Amino acid sequence: MSSRGPYILASVSRTVRTVELVAASGAMRLAELAASLGVSRPGAFRIAQTLVAHRWLVQGDDRRYRIGPAARALTGLAADVDGDGERA
Repeated sequence: MSSRGPYILASVSRTVRTVELVAASGAMRLAELAASLGVSRPGAFRIAQTLVAHRWLVQGDDRRYRIGPAARALTGLAADVDGDGERA
């Protein structure tokens, strides 16, 4: 991660990567998430549960993590913004 520059926080990078991984897969178990992130299961659990608390992820009855309503809300906002980052 240091190759991306001195101002990159590893914890934030892992959190963003978690959202990206879950979005790409549709649903992920904790063990899959930990392996993909290269972190321990407890570490992946803390990241995932923090994202659940903020509604970026949800955890189903099957214990898999999926994209939550807070992350989905961003897709609606993205449609309202033009290529320069300004509201259309």
